[in-house]
Amino acid sequence: MSVLNPSAQTADILDGAQEVAGGDPNASGTAREVLGESGEALNYTLTVSGADFGAFIGDGTPLTPDTSDDVIGLHIHNGIRGENGPIALGIIDLDLVGPEFNDQDADDVTFSVNPDGSVTIRGVWEETDPASIPVSQFASEIQNAAPGEDIGLYWNVHTNAFPGGAIRGQFQGADGPIIGTADPEVLDGTDGDDILDGLGGNDTLNGLEGDDILIGGGGSDINNGGPGNDTADFNNIGAPVTAVLGQGVASYVPASGVTVVELLNSIENLTGSSNPDQLFGDGNANFLDGGDGNDFLAGGGGADVLFGNDGDDTLSGGGGNDVTNGGDGIDTADFTDIGFDVTADLTQGTATYVNSAGGTVVDSLVNIENLTGSANNDNLTGDEGNNLLAGAAGNDTIFGGDGDDILRGDEIGDGTAVLFTVENLQPEGGLFFTPLWLGLQDGSFDVLTIGESARTGLERIAEDGVVAPISAEFVSEQLAVGGIDSTVFGNAGVPGPIDPGETAQLILDVDNPEVARFFTWATMVIPSNDAFLAVPDDPQADPIFDAEGNFIGPVVIERFGSDVLDAGTEVNNELAAAFLNQSALDEGTPENGVVAAHPGFNGSEGNPDATPVNILGGTTAAGTVVDPVIGDFTVDGGDVPLLRINIDLLSNNGGADVLDGGIGSDRLEGGGGNDTLAGGLDNDTIYGGEGDDVLRGDLNLRDAQVNIDGGDDILFGGAGNDRIGGKSGNDELFGDEGDDQLFGDNGDDILYGGLGNDTLQGDDFSGGGGSDTFVLVVGEGTDTIVDFEVGIDLIGLADGLTFGQLTLESNEISFGDQTLALLNDVNTNTLSESSFVSV
Repeated sequence: MSVLNPSAQTADILDGAQEVAGGDPNASGTAREVLGESGEALNYTLTVSGADFGAFIGDGTPLTPDTSDDVIGLHIHNGIRGENGPIALGIIDLDLVGPEFNDQDADDVTFSVNPDGSVTIRGVWEETDPASIPVSQFASEIQNAAPGEDIGLYWNVHTNAFPGGAIRGQFQGADGPIIGTADPEVLDGTDGDDILDGLGGNDTLNGLEGDDILIGGGGSDINNGGPGNDTADFNNIGAPVTAVLGQGVASYVPASGVTVVELLNSIENLTGSSNPDQLFGDGNANFLDGGDGNDFLAGGGGADVLFGNDGDDTLSGGGGNDVTNGGDGIDTADFTDIGFDVTADLTQGTATYVNSAGGTVVDSLVNIENLTGSANNDNLTGDEGNNLLAGAAGNDTIFGGDGDDILRGDEIGDGTAVLFTVENLQPEGGLFFTPLWLGLQDGSFDVLTIGESARTGLERIAEDGVVAPISAEFVSEQLAVGGIDSTVFGNAGVPGPIDPGETAQLILDVDNPEVARFFTWATMVIPSNDAFLAVPDDPQADPIFDAEGNFIGPVVIERFGSDVLDAGTEVNNELAAAFLNQSALDEGTPENGVVAAHPGFNGSEGNPDATPVNILGGTTAAGTVVDPVIGDFTVDGGDVPLLRINIDLLSNNGGADVLDGGIGSDRLEGGGGNDTLAGGLDNDTIYGGEGDDVLRGDLNLRDAQVNIDGGDDILFGGAGNDRIGGKSGNDELFGDEGDDQLFGDNGDDILYGGLGNDTLQGDDFSGGGGSDTFVLVVGEGTDTIVDFEVGIDLIGLADGLTFGQLTLESNEISFGDQTLALLNDVNTNTLSESSFVSV
């Protein structure tokens, strides 16, 4: 969390001795506040030891068995040292019902538990918060305070043992921001907590000791955090930012044709802009703040804190015990990169899974409205709000709870889930590929042009595998046309190289397939210094959707040795190439400055005694050899298979899901696989999708549910041989393709068999009743109507079919030589025109 253009900061120490009546000698804390230039926003970071905030974290389980140190309140008060004063900002309070965030600052408070057991609380006191006293009333005092000078505000932490206050900390002035100029320069911090603002120019910011905030200000800056917990802040950047801590790079496009690349060294935290940013952490504990805009935040490994802030954000914690706080907007917790069964419950505010080491990982979910599961067998539960719960791959169990929910068995959001499978076709000892950058675009984003200079983003991929610049270019160019579905391969962080023989997968949610129709991608070839594989010199070469947004795959893309390109940015000197732990045999040819076919390498020989080398997060084994023959991708006329990309819909690989809408008017989508879908109470719409599904309009029970007020539901079986029961209410049932069984059950139902030889039963003989309509369509097979009651039920005639066109004989209803229906225990001679109705 940050404020725009910091103008002053304060630093505080909390202890029991500052409490007027005496406090807890075993608790302590430190705090830091940063005031924005406008004086209308105060960022705070408070770390407390010896006080248990467990009631406000995750599922509310205390952190320690001792209840005396349980926190019951946290406030900022207005008052001078040695005197008690009124609450200026209430942050949390424990009421008689249970823990809650105080309404005065409920939208942006995050809690994280540190390895030493202390708890860090972050938030922003904003002028728009319904605080008891507006923050702007203290702006002048904060801005004019000398370092160490008291300010008329103090922290107060209240516990069970000390309800009046366990520890207190008076706000005190601290050193102000170190601000540069519009020219290139070097700014050095101190051994304290500094704010360095480079303004314009290509600056070098050195935070040195302390927890520093580095604000580049718009140039190609070098951000050196140094020791401490440091933040790179892009709040004042007027363009979408892509920042990848694992690669130490951030990039954005402030103007057409201008790509800014900043370096991030010893940076632990990121603050985004007010635009749609993509922020990726690394293997450490990161704090990622998206700022305004619809952001994607991915923590990677480590116990991360992800704060979406304003906008509709997607947050992917990664592999640690993460805090996922969406902030304002409709936010999604995304677990597609988790390789284990996930149980996520919005009513409890937690998501758990067991990792490969057998440890239980617990993520905290705050201000989260939507969930996306993993590729495994997940259990997702919504809350009383309107949730979108998507299981992704695997056999998932999804329960909507209260609210008007959308449940999707085999998708990852509200769009179309596309599965990308990338295979390195090289044998052991062959070439590596850096993580793919990939995107779906409208046909105008041109990655490369043969014979012309490489764009900045492509140059950085080809030289060192860095993906942030081309991602920033892509978002900038595609944002206006809506084709902005892009990511680095790996979703929640950049993985290591794709090794020879390795297969990796990624799922993208495509919100606008009628626009984002064309696939684009690039990857660096290792070993090399500027060799790469990419989409052809044609942005429309690889469509995966048609103009109406229909998937036209599966699509298979293969690349061979003759497809390797040279970015033209460096001399082909294999001695300086990214050869992992190889030693090159010879030098290559000089560059000509433009993208062209790569001339190939002479190969290299391994160093059996070499120490393993870490390349972009992946470690190569000592003695790995790029054979002179295998490494030369020009042999056999370049007909050497290197890479294969398979593109398919995730629903074509769907699992057997169980979806239960609960209370509310819900929409359920089974997707692929043999699913069970129950709408629950109220008026639901249910789509079985592919597979042999079971659809139930109301509760997930086999009986007719006569005494249940289940609502008027609409059920579509989709492809496959489905079993569809409307249950209570006046329902519409559509069998669609396949030999389906339709049961209207209780209520006045309409049954459409659809394609295939279907069985239609209007009422359940265990007590269901009503006037049902059985719809017949020419050319869709022969339906069996089980329980037609003459004078009560009706035969519906669709698509202009009339009574005069029918032949009624025995128990058959025919049109020409097509038998449309068979009526069990009913002689059709007893039917009259009044038994039929046009639908």
